[in-house]
Amino acid sequence: MDKLRISDKERDQIYSDVEIKTAHGDIYFSDHIRPVARNCFLYAAYLRRIDPTIDPIVCELGGLLHDIGYSRDFDSEERDHIIKGTQMAPGILENIGIQENYVDKITDTIRTHDGNLDRSRYGEAPINNKIVNDVDAMQLFDWNLSSLFQFSLRLKPDRSINEVAEEVLEHVNQTMPYISMPFFQDLAKPKYDARVKELQAFIK
Repeated sequence: MDKLRISDKERDQIYSDVEIKTAHGDIYFSDHIRPVARNCFLYAAYLRRIDPTIDPIVCELGGLLHDIGYSRDFDSEERDHIIKGTQMAPGILENIGIQENYVDKITDTIRTHDGNLDRSRYGEAPINNKIVNDVDAMQLFDWNLSSLFQFSLRLKPDRSINEVAEEVLEHVNQTMPYISMPFFQDLAKPKYDARVKELQAFIK
């Protein structure tokens, strides 16, 4: 089964393009977007041994582009960043010569992340979509806590650490149920438990 391929030059180009376009990219690209893209590729390559329909590059580029629709305001964009992302991604992908059928597959992974697997244009969400969705969710539990707090305070300054921890904990608890595949549920559970414990230490 044919899989998407990109050269090192094309990979460098699209990563650079996405980093420039990512809101608050000095934190969000480095500590969320890049790790999600990297881990989407690594897990997809591993899981492809048992499911040859998995395309590691589709997963990687879906992970790279999944939050491209966010503006600098973030919270006010929460509900429509997916729509904006699906509108922005095709142009970015076409800039490195990605063919239309792969553009559609990658864009669909953006459409279904954040637990929206029922929104796939293909009916049942393809496994590539599930990988992007699950890796994105799990990365919240791996994100360096100091960086995560710094990012949260940048978006909403003048709050106590207690308030930040409470908000992040709420987000963590909302995110765990997004994870759809048993493979990732098993990986995520100890990470989730550790993150909850870590955050609770800041809450009075």
